[in-house]
Amino acid sequence: MLLKRYSKSGEKMRILDLGCGKNKYKSENPSDVVIGIDFSEDSDADVIHDLTKFPYPLKDSEFDMIICSHVIEHLPNTLHVLEELWRIAKNGATVKIWTPYFSCPGAYTDVTHIKYFTYNSFNFTKYAPSSSSKIAAKFRNIKRRLLFNKYQKFTGFEWLMNTFPEVYENTFLCYLFPAGIVYFELEVIK
Repeated sequence: MLLKRYSKSGEKMRILDLGCGKNKYKSENPSDVVIGIDFSEDSDADVIHDLTKFPYPLKDSEFDMIICSHVIEHLPNTLHVLEELWRIAKNGATVKIWTPYFSCPGAYTDVTHIKYFTYNSFNFTKYAPSSSSKIAAKFRNIKRRLLFNKYQKFTGFEWLMNTFPEVYENTFLCYLFPAGIVYFELEVIK
């Protein structure tokens, strides 16, 4: 998995792959330091740790980028995870999250999924958190994207639904033509 970089050309980055499993991120820049963390000893992780236990055994303000590919839906306390990611990320760091979209049948076929996410799940600017879900960590949305199958992408449906996500998500369309994945890119603000 290659991702767009947010550092100056040739600048060394510290990257965390949260819940890396057996597919730890490989940076396009060989000077980058990529750390994988996972609960399984049968993974590519550099740090073995149960991600439901806080704090994570990582230093404050250590990472330039954090990758969460298909992991956050397995963790019971999303707010604590976000606060922990904020703690270990540098100011201005990017957090990239891929997770199954809530109406996708695949979100429900894995019995280890305990949370489901929508286009607005990490919208920190439009919707204020309720008093029961206040989060001390601050993020700015850089990007949100609904990802569909190849046919829906080829026909322009993906572009259309990302242009009008409120129409898609607040009507029957999200059930008739479910997105497979919702992608979030957040900037850490300290």
